[in-house]
Amino acid sequence: MKRPGLIAIAAILVFSGVAGAGVVYEIEVRQAEGEPAISEMSVEGQLLRMGVNRGGAPSAIELVWRGDRREAVIINHEEQYYSVLDEEALTRLTGQLGQALGGVQEMLRNLPESQRGMVEQMMKDKLPNEALPQGALEVVRTDETQTHNGYPCVKYIINVDGLATRELWVTNWGRIKGGDQLGAVLEGMVEFFSGFLDSLGGMTGGIPGLGEQLNAGVITEMGELDGFPVVARGFDSAGDVIDEAVLRSVTERDLDPAAFEPPEGYRPRTLGLQ
Repeated sequence: MKRPGLIAIAAILVFSGVAGAGVVYEIEVRQAEGEPAISEMSVEGQLLRMGVNRGGAPSAIELVWRGDRREAVIINHEEQYYSVLDEEALTRLTGQLGQALGGVQEMLRNLPESQRGMVEQMMKDKLPNEALPQGALEVVRTDETQTHNGYPCVKYIINVDGLATRELWVTNWGRIKGGDQLGAVLEGMVEFFSGFLDSLGGMTGGIPGLGEQLNAGVITEMGELDGFPVVARGFDSAGDVIDEAVLRSVTERDLDPAAFEPPEGYRPRTLGLQ
């Protein structure tokens, strides 16, 4: 991630054992259908917490990034469990996925030529989704500028295989309250997950489309920005807007250190392939 300077979500705390003042970012997310959702992100020190409220209901799943421990904590409020993703967990997942991908590659090699092409096409058709676009991703900073919600912004275009799929209006980190702190936290998180994706990318040879998708996701996009996206719009293949996310408010707020820990009574669950 270039700095100084994503749409972000969470809360970050200095570990002093007492409540501290942080910064909370609220982003309104609208799609072509359905009610708008509010993505909330709070930041202080090296901690970040993010969640999405839909229809006024609290977020069912939240993500906490702890830069002090270099770990991500996924909290599932519906089923009341949490999973910790640290270096050890990533190493374990990499091994499990490597075995699974190796099995797929072996299966493809053993298929008759007449069946292999059909199976490969089926795999390509199944892989694409909103989180992992298929094709090579390019982040382009333009010379176009506008002011959005009071923030001077520069326009970025996200291209996938040469097609514009998103536009971002990005303001410098220093113009957003708590922005330099948020940028540093996100930089650590991007670095943490990029290593994991790089490891997987080397295992995907022979599996149609998967390697390209791993290299064309949100982590890649985040690492190329010079600041905070105040507005982000997604487009379909016809160029019509299908979703929009807008920064609505930035407020300082006292944050409880307990907000960055799993809630009392929640049970731990190990992440892994079932």
